[in-house]
Amino acid sequence: MKKLEQVTHDLHQVADQLIDLKKQAKQLSYYREQKDKVSQELMDLEKQLIKEEKDVDKLHKLSFSNLFHSLINNKAEVLDKEVEEVMALKSKIDLLTLDLEASQDEIERLETTPSKIQTLEASYQALLDEKAQHIKTGSQGQILVDLEEASHHEKVMIREIKEAYDLGIIGLDQAKQVAKSFEKALDWGTLDMLGGGILSSMAKKSHIDEAQSMINRLNVTMKDLHNELGDVGTYQEIGINIDQFTASLDIFFDNIFVDWSVQDKIKKASRETDHLIEDLRSLLSDLEGRLSLSKERVIQLELDIEEFVTSYV
Repeated sequence: MKKLEQVTHDLHQVADQLIDLKKQAKQLSYYREQKDKVSQELMDLEKQLIKEEKDVDKLHKLSFSNLFHSLINNKAEVLDKEVEEVMALKSKIDLLTLDLEASQDEIERLETTPSKIQTLEASYQALLDEKAQHIKTGSQGQILVDLEEASHHEKVMIREIKEAYDLGIIGLDQAKQVAKSFEKALDWGTLDMLGGGILSSMAKKSHIDEAQSMINRLNVTMKDLHNELGDVGTYQEIGINIDQFTASLDIFFDNIFVDWSVQDKIKKASRETDHLIEDLRSLLSDLEGRLSLSKERVIQLELDIEEFVTSYV
């Protein structure tokens, strides 16, 4: 292992090289954008040039036009104007072509910059790690250990929040499908009570079955989500009560052919589904906030670690 002084010197040297390379990376990005912009302008001008050249050609070839312009003594003037526009377009195209070539030359000069940055960043991280090992053996080593543990904790939290968020998205989609099935069941139920006959009864039953099937899947998702939220922290205030939700649905499936009773229970279940959808939306919003905060903490902690290691002497 190299001495601490040598590691610090190498670290600063690599850091300076990275600063220069990142400036070059910004230049590379600029020239690529410039190339795209100029290329588009050239395409537009070339299309316009084709049109203008056709106009000039028409002035030369159309006999009626020749006669008309000759009679009013402005054929030469119109032709000269069209030729001037063509020449102006060609001049713009020539200048833009030069700009395009210049941008391409700069891109070729700088195109290896990203790979150089990647290589140097790996060297920089290796030197940071090496210096960190030196620091941990010294009197201030515990400070660095605490910073690293805090960073690791936040990274674990980010992973857990993402897992809960993904389940929330799945649950929200499933709840929306349940709500859609209930809406259709209510429509057919209304028709059924107005004497819609066997067809409306079967359609209503079909949509209720769809809802029940999706509810079964939603139950599994909600239980998984509940477990993930336990890893993230308490969210009892969100108010997702799975048992109560499913219990109210189980009642009316046993009384499917009693029209009024079924219709009332569909409405109740539909309202509870809407409440669940709102709860999930609120939960997802909270998780997004937690995720953003944890990411910010990791960034700050990593900066603190880097600052502590690089400035340690």
